[in-house]
Amino acid sequence: MPLNDINLPEDYDVLNEIVCSFAMKSNMEIGVDLLTEEFLHRPVTAGAYRWGLVFEITNKASMTAAGEGTSTLMMEHFNEVWVTKTRMHPIATPFTHDAFETMLRREKPFHTALEST
Repeated sequence: MPLNDINLPEDYDVLNEIVCSFAMKSNMEIGVDLLTEEFLHRPVTAGAYRWGLVFEITNKASMTAAGEGTSTLMMEHFNEVWVTKTRMHPIATPFTHDAFETMLRREKPFHTALEST
């Protein structure tokens, strides 16, 4: 059954629950920087407003944090996942760039707006 796209701001509470659930599953705390609507908008933008991609990014971020042996899930874990998947420079990702909302094409997940392919 296909899911509807993520609808902001209506889905912020659900997104917060998802991030918190993945952290709790890995016995981690939530970094303060993950408790904002701005942060929640970042994985949504990175995942092209698709629930499955946001789940994937969040799951991999929590696995990355767990693999590092940290006790707190932080923005840098999401950034590591993005950089590994896309090979983008770590300072120009949806998790680090100030203009993250305009750098990605919703119809082409994991491609920046500057890319031609």
